[in-house]
Amino acid sequence: MRRLAYPIILLFVAGLGFAQFARAADPTVPAPRDAEQIKAILAAAPRATADRTLQVVLLAGKKDHGANEHDYPLWQKRWKVLLGGLGEGDEPILNTFGPARPVGEGDLAGAENVRLETAWEWPSDEQWKTADVVVMFSAPPWNEQRLAQLDAYLRRGGGLVIMHLAVWHPSPELAAIVGGSWKKESEYRHGPVALEIGDPNHPICLGLPKTIELIDESYFNLEGDRSDATVLATSRETRRGETTSRAEPMFWTRDHGKGRVFVCIPGHYMWTFDDPLFRILLLRGMAWAASESPYRFDSLVLRGASVTRPVEPETPDADDPNLVLWLDASDQDSVATDDAGLVSRWQNKATKVGRALIASGDARPRLLSRAIGERPAVRFDGRDDVLRDPEFGRSVDQWTLFLVATPRSNRGSGIPDGFHGFFSANTPGKQDFVSGINVGMGGMETSMFSCLNLEGGKGGGASNLLNRFSDFGEPRVLAIATNNELSTLHAESSVQGFRNSSDRPTSLEQIRVGSRFYFNGRETGFVDADVAEVILYGQCLPTDRIAAVSKYLQTKYGIRGEETPVTLDEAFAALATYDWGRSRRRLEPIVEAMRDKHLTKAG
Repeated sequence: MRRLAYPIILLFVAGLGFAQFARAADPTVPAPRDAEQIKAILAAAPRATADRTLQVVLLAGKKDHGANEHDYPLWQKRWKVLLGGLGEGDEPILNTFGPARPVGEGDLAGAENVRLETAWEWPSDEQWKTADVVVMFSAPPWNEQRLAQLDAYLRRGGGLVIMHLAVWHPSPELAAIVGGSWKKESEYRHGPVALEIGDPNHPICLGLPKTIELIDESYFNLEGDRSDATVLATSRETRRGETTSRAEPMFWTRDHGKGRVFVCIPGHYMWTFDDPLFRILLLRGMAWAASESPYRFDSLVLRGASVTRPVEPETPDADDPNLVLWLDASDQDSVATDDAGLVSRWQNKATKVGRALIASGDARPRLLSRAIGERPAVRFDGRDDVLRDPEFGRSVDQWTLFLVATPRSNRGSGIPDGFHGFFSANTPGKQDFVSGINVGMGGMETSMFSCLNLEGGKGGGASNLLNRFSDFGEPRVLAIATNNELSTLHAESSVQGFRNSSDRPTSLEQIRVGSRFYFNGRETGFVDADVAEVILYGQCLPTDRIAAVSKYLQTKYGIRGEETPVTLDEAFAALATYDWGRSRRRLEPIVEAMRDKHLTKAG
């Protein structure tokens, strides 16, 4: 597998209007933390008691960014359960990014002796009177009256945790209270944020590594005097017009009157709230702000967090009532061929559904006896091969699709020559990207497998969820999990990319392997690929089951998923093969100039 090492190239292309590359330029989803490392950090902390009942108020507001960004309502919903325990109407989910992670016995019980309340936009007068700590993750509607209310709350001894956009308010008064706020000259940066722990002896930082790498957003050059604050962690940032970086505060504490303030600048991406190292800082900051032992909430750190877990392979159960489709070329009794190996029927092994995908004439793909990991696969020629069931007659609200395939080429761009599809589904007569699903290689010709486009009734528009690229001819294990909020791509068990989803149902009335249904009411976008296995569940599987089924498929087909970096030369060579149509003459000189500049810098 190849991970693109030079996202600036794709940012350049996206800036010229090629939407399919915009997603590839997004920050990479962080890898899970080592669970044993986190346990060791927590074990080093003193035990804390929970003798005093704490009233905790979680403040949120309307979501104001895209997928996986600034989702204040989701954070409030999940952390209400994390801190306050599972209540009536709550979902038994603790993570804020991706499909549900497994929860252990007692994980949904909340913190001991906590009375949890939520607030929308601004706490009530009663909450300001009774709260021990108010946690703000939103863009509060600040004004003079509310600043005065916050000031009075802190002066009487209340605790405040203020995160990310909550400080984005041009107000010296807010800066005087919390130690920092936005101003005209302030800046932000998305991407890797290397937190340097500045005070390892502070109780909040006990046991933490010297550097913590996040994928998030930094704010810097903020309003305010932090000379009376204790800066816990900084990030090296270069201000506009300067050539050297500075250590800019990302986490700090300060006293205000009898009260305590804990400020957390990161929090842009929702995966950050699943990071156990970030959770240690945030949960300890909450307890500290409430004038409690910082370790009072340490027991919550690993609940639903993004950590490595041992995974045992899970073989699909043909009798599983949630299994909608299971096509397995290695089960040769399920594949009907003629003497030349041309496939006319591929039987669905999901017993609760049955049926089969069929093909006839020149549309028949070919069964190869030794294709992927010495096992059979069905070869689609990229011209007219397709297997279909025009009367599958299903609809699902959520789903998880697994695909074992070897992409062989991606020739042609635009409509109808591009958008080659591995799998698609639709309502009869309606386009797949409007009514159902399509999973394919996007609308631009590529020289390697560098785009996985997901569209459908839950969210349309070309996208690229793939950031682990591979050469054509290299087999892949892909899994897409979709709920009513987010669609997430996993490749070889590693989370890749994501896009917004919705609560609209997905039509599976007609399904296809090997093509799409999106242009002039006919099949187009035929794929040049070998397909060994297709598994579709009518539910969004939790991450542990996605990993388990992926491991089964990786083991079965001998696909390890190891990475080698793409060199700069390879990146520009791949970019040069894209078919930009009438824009090519204008763009080629720019790409060549970029190439020469960056190769010169690389020496």
